[in-house]
Amino acid sequence: MLTRLQLGAGFLLMLSAAVLMGQEVSYLDLVDVKPRTELRHPKPPPPVCNEDGGCTVSGGIGSASIGCGGESSMEPRALKSTLVSLDRFAYTPDDAAEMEIRIENVGSVEMSIPWNPHLADLQPVDETQKFHYSSFAIVLNLTSQADNQHEAIEAAKLYGVAEAPATWKILKPGEWVRVRIKTKLAASSGKLKNGADYLVNILPQLRSETFIPNVKYGGYGTDIANEYPRRLSGPDLMLRIVRTSEGEKTEVSGKLKESEAAVHFK
Repeated sequence: MLTRLQLGAGFLLMLSAAVLMGQEVSYLDLVDVKPRTELRHPKPPPPVCNEDGGCTVSGGIGSASIGCGGESSMEPRALKSTLVSLDRFAYTPDDAAEMEIRIENVGSVEMSIPWNPHLADLQPVDETQKFHYSSFAIVLNLTSQADNQHEAIEAAKLYGVAEAPATWKILKPGEWVRVRIKTKLAASSGKLKNGADYLVNILPQLRSETFIPNVKYGGYGTDIANEYPRRLSGPDLMLRIVRTSEGEKTEVSGKLKESEAAVHFK
């Protein structure tokens, strides 16, 4: 007969195993979502005209500066991104691909990732105010099997602001989320070769960004700082770019069932 001490030890072992196994904490369906990402900014001043009828127009335009660095093997933050499924194997140049992606915290510390597709909804009412936010881009990394050439396509982007906790998803070590998206593959880049096979994986990109309106001349600028958690990729999936007449819709096996706790943005 097991003693209380043995039973307690067994329970702790089971609890530890469950923690190590981790769990899914959220599911986000973006297939039918049209992200609202256009930010408001000050308009340029009216043109200044002289007596001869000549006019001078001053106005700002969108600009960006990016601060770069690099990943460190000692970084405690780490994300593993896995392309779980594609809706078919072959795509024509005009097709959009529907896919499911898993993002897992495989580091040793808790991580927060942006979780809202609508950046415009997070902007302050005052369009002349600086606007700080974070972004999380889901980037498809395609590698041609013929010549090993790489092509990156931004498939989706999520945003978070410190003032709105609901725009973030917190992942403890071992926890993961799933995202379902739909994006153009071949049409997004003229570099993809017709009749070629590609290996595909996911490369996430975390950034801290500041929207800086130009009050005097109109327009805006954006300061961007890349963040560098360690990034790991799950197994590659294969897809083929084909001519329209060859575009058979071949399903890819292993597609996961959608979670009952799915989050839908309108």
